[in-house]
Amino acid sequence: MKRLYFVLSTLLIMCTLAGCEAEFSPEGDYSEQMMVYCLLDKNSDTTFARIERCFLGKGNAVEYARNKDSIYYKSGDLDVKLYAYTLDDTNNAKKTYSFTYTTRPKNDGTFYSNGNTPIYYCVTKNELQNYSFYKLVIKNLTTGLVVSSSTYMVDEFEVTSSDLRFQAANANSTNHLEDFKDIHWSGYSNNSATEQNKAKFFQMDIVFYYGKNGTNVVDSVSMPILSRAVNGTTQQDNFVRITINDLVYKIKEELSKKGQNTIKPTTTHNFVIKVYGSNKDMADYMSANNAAQTALNYKPMYSNINNGYGLFASRNVAFKVIDQSNISSNFWIELKKLITIVE
Repeated sequence: MKRLYFVLSTLLIMCTLAGCEAEFSPEGDYSEQMMVYCLLDKNSDTTFARIERCFLGKGNAVEYARNKDSIYYKSGDLDVKLYAYTLDDTNNAKKTYSFTYTTRPKNDGTFYSNGNTPIYYCVTKNELQNYSFYKLVIKNLTTGLVVSSSTYMVDEFEVTSSDLRFQAANANSTNHLEDFKDIHWSGYSNNSATEQNKAKFFQMDIVFYYGKNGTNVVDSVSMPILSRAVNGTTQQDNFVRITINDLVYKIKEELSKKGQNTIKPTTTHNFVIKVYGSNKDMADYMSANNAAQTALNYKPMYSNINNGYGLFASRNVAFKVIDQSNISSNFWIELKKLITIVE
């Protein structure tokens, strides 16, 4: 569930540098610029907001990035609030959430990483599904700067495929690696003007569960399959086609990373299909940041933060559990050619 988060965090850092470079001259007067990243997820107990400064100054920008005071706000600097609304009244908040300043460890990198780095959080367990529209408002209590954004929550949707029974690509073929399965889901829209609560961008992961090293100790590997924007209006237009080849070699690769080559099939489920659906804000963000180089040799920067830069968006996730009785025997035949399977 964290994959999209890390992808977007990386893109956000790139946008941070691009935004500072494009908008301001290091020789000009200082003007406070705030970078914000916040993702609402109905399935998370806690909502996090990453809030940083966009820094200016003469000299090497990398050196500024390594200075904590250049990129991070201090505890007590900001008032961060999330407001929940119903669609029939987006002016009067039905619920208010206050974010708390805390810190967490950060891995070494180009940006400051000497010790813990700030993050803001609020507890939203079993809350986000109750409302359809949210506003994020951040106030700098020292300078008076107010940064805000709004986004729609993604409605519930469903993985409608309930098995991994692979279909032969060719009736006369003996190569079962080419056998395929189309994974479908519901609850999306490619209409950008209406149905704002429908998912506009999807990512599908498949999780494989097994007995570790041939024992009954259950372990798992997760495999990202595809990320893409909604490209049609019906369920038949939007699906992911996977083959036995896709699965067995990905499983082999992930097991090798764990130093494992022997498994035992679990007695309950072997696969969980996870489909993540994000709203239009995130879909537009992903589209802009994955755009090919243009004739002007730059990528457009997408931001939906008023008076600042970054992204405030939402996502949801649907699951489908697949047990042994709903998996083609050919899958196990091909997997046995790559790893040892204890019956």
